Amino acid sequence: MIIKFMPYGKQHAQRVADLATLIRYLLVGKNGEPDSNHVSRLADAPLAYRLVQRVSPFGATSKACAYDMAQQLFDHARNGPTSGALPFEIYKHIVIAFPPGEINRTFKQNAQLQSKCVQPSHFSAVIRIVRECLDAMSIGESLPHLIVVHNDSSHVHAHVVAAVYAQGMDCSKIFSQLTPDVRHDIAATIYAAHGWDFPNPGLEEWYRATL
Repeated sequence: MIIKFMPYGKQHAQRVADLATLIRYLLVGKNGEPDSNHVSRLADAPLAYRLVQRVSPFGATSKACAYDMAQQLFDHARNGPTSGALPFEIYKHIVIAFPPGEINRTFKQNAQLQSKCVQPSHFSAVIRIVRECLDAMSIGESLPHLIVVHNDSSHVHAHVVAAVYAQGMDCSKIFSQLTPDVRHDIAATIYAAHGWDFPNPGLEEWYRATL
């Protein structure tokens, strides 16, 4: 598993429109709203924390959903002692990626879960582990965020868009402390808790340049 912080490469301060574009891309990709012949990249509906998902993220309403969620994340920066111009950075984009087959394997090895009447889905497995990562990074219970799980590539992965501000409070220190080494250790600890081998050389090398 890799925990990667995506860089924000633009020269201007982050804007609602930029975030709405990112969220819409996470929902529907580069081709716009999916039609009847399009296989959705979403493993399931996005999961919002301290945000209200008022508009459906699927189909023709995905653009409105993306803008609404972006506006809410920015409102967390506005609702506090940040009078005047908004700070340069309002949100962080995090990717948590799993090696191919890893999500299936962990549940096949877990007899307790297998004994339940309802088998856990890929989505519930990913969400549970992503939440463990966010909690370990002090993001899960502290900051508003949106989790979007994709299953449209060779490996399942989750995107997290997290606010840097919570009700106006500057929480950027949380992210500055999450160095690549710290994120690596968090991933290793969670791997060990699930009985996985760590690291996965192929996936780690694939992401090394952007860590």
